[in-house]
Amino acid sequence: TGRNVQVRVSMGQNTPPEKLAIKMEGIIDVGLLRDFTQQVETASGKLRVVAEVKGSVAKPEFAMELTDLKPNPFIAATWSPLTIGLADVRPAFRNIRLRVLFEDGRLVVDSFAADKGSGTVTASGSINVSDEGGEESRLDVALNDATVSVPVAVLKSFEAQLKGSVSVTGRGVPYKITGDVEIARARSTSEVDIRDEIINALRSQSFTAA
Repeated sequence: TGRNVQVRVSMGQNTPPEKLAIKMEGIIDVGLLRDFTQQVETASGKLRVVAEVKGSVAKPEFAMELTDLKPNPFIAATWSPLTIGLADVRPAFRNIRLRVLFEDGRLVVDSFAADKGSGTVTASGSINVSDEGGEESRLDVALNDATVSVPVAVLKSFEAQLKGSVSVTGRGVPYKITGDVEIARARSTSEVDIRDEIINALRSQSFTAA
């Protein structure tokens, strides 16, 4: 247990090597993500983690569930909604609500919803992360007036308001992305030094006059 991580481990009828029965329950502050990658600009809120190890030592079976930590009277004073901001896909995903499962080599997004600028993003589906063959992966993403701002060369950024749906499918990398997305609104900005612009304009005129 620490400031950013709280973990409790319990064991049922755990009799290794024949039988494993280990359960871990914990709460993780997602602010830790900023310590691992510069791509995460902002991160606040907490995740609830429940993990289990079953099977045997020779053939362990691992399962995990991730959910956003819901508010309750005991943590109301310190609770904050789950927020994650990525440097290349601004603005941040705010008020994230999710339930993600990992079991039998599949990552299942049971539900995901987040505010994105003036709109929202939702997703559900599953991705096969096992080395062995299996069911095809399919992740469906819906954009409802979601704001997306990405850095662009020359321009400072390109911002768009997106509406539509996208599906990610396949049996491994590279995945296939299909769907229809409508750009409801778009704009771009750039940083300009007006002094340099005036000097460049004067120089251009002097060369023309010569």
